[in-house]
This record gives sequence, C-alpha cells and structure tokens, in this order.
Amino acid sequence: MARQESLDLLAERLAALRSGELPCEPDFGDKHLPRAIHSEALDVMANVAHYLADLDIRRRDPEYAQMQQRHMDGLIAALRRGAPRQELLKFSFLTFR
Repeated sequence: MARQESLDLLAERLAALRSGELPCEPDFGDKHLPRAIHSEALDVMANVAHYLADLDIRRRDPEYAQMQQRHMDGLIAALRRGAPRQELLKFSFLTFR
C-alpha cells in the first residue's frame, strides 16, 4: 500500500477510534488495519499503543485524557497532510507538550 494511502487510512481509523466508533483495544492495529499497510504507518502505531493501553488512566485523570486527546487530534491532522515520519513520531501520547 502506498505511503499516503496508508496514512489516510490510519487517520480515518484513528478518527473512528477517537469518536468511539471503533473500540479502544490493544490489538486495534491487527483488527482494523490491513497487513499491507506502509511501514511508516506501522511505526506510528508503536506510539498509538500507549494511547490504546491508557484507557483506564484517561477515565481516572481528565488532564491526562486531554493531553492524549490533543496528541491524537494532532496525529490525525499530521497523517492527513502527509507529514514526514519524524513529525509523525513526535506524537508519543506520553508527554504534556
């Protein structure tokens, strides 16, 4: 799958995750992304794993939830515009930036 096609698909699936249309589960990528997705999209999923694992923390800590939602919104926008790999990997879902 071509890079931008993969990034667009990932943005679409993450937007569905963000809105609650798709469930937040550890195997999200395996269930909702094709095996032939571009390697850069897979690289991004390594950071998204933090978001997927932190559902319980987001439920307990509104400030942490807001930080992770800002990261998700920023990542989705960056994916849609085809940002370089380095920019995509800055969305760690771990830091208050």
